[in-house]
Amino acid sequence: MEQEPSKEILEKSSLEYIFEQETEVKLFYQWLFKRDFKSFRDIIYRNFPELNDIHTNPENLSEEELKTKIKDVVLNFREKYADNIKSAEANIIAELSEIEEGIKSLEDLMGETEHFKYLIMPSVYPICPFDIKRNLFYFSITGVKEGKTDFDRLSSTALHEISHFIFFRQIANVPNKLSDRGIHHLKEVLTPVLLHYPEILKHRKQNWGQPPFSLIYDILY
Repeated sequence: MEQEPSKEILEKSSLEYIFEQETEVKLFYQWLFKRDFKSFRDIIYRNFPELNDIHTNPENLSEEELKTKIKDVVLNFREKYADNIKSAEANIIAELSEIEEGIKSLEDLMGETEHFKYLIMPSVYPICPFDIKRNLFYFSITGVKEGKTDFDRLSSTALHEISHFIFFRQIANVPNKLSDRGIHHLKEVLTPVLLHYPEILKHRKQNWGQPPFSLIYDILY
């Protein structure tokens, strides 16, 4: 069950690990049955070919029945690669305190004066969306099926996503006539600029401009 976001404003921002199995299943369900975005479905199929039949032959199943079928596939994947997933999650958790220093630098750069709890959920879902309502972003660990348990892109992805959360809070307080699409494009233009500042670069292990599949579309609940 999803938890409500913390309303508490902190003296220092934090980055905390969470995992919610039902939320992970919901990600698959939404992008297979609620969002008409073929390239994302293809990514899901490539990593979870069993879901192809579930998507193309729903057999008049209810939402809950479809989610149950998805959950079976996801849990089978998690069981098959359980050792790698355990190592991946441990490696991610070990890096969070270091990333928090990068968040402080990002807040200073963006003139952010308030501090919040940010959440990261490592997920076998093969794309990395976010939930702005919860200050939550999903970090894909699907690569565990190839034995990948260390993720150099983690620090860059975290700062990328958190820059969006800060941006959305700030833009809400600035009078503007931007459309939702305009705000979306503006955040994606702004973020690579922010992440290439020298003070931010030193907190990034991998210094590419745009993380793959990162926050092209928002997951809003």
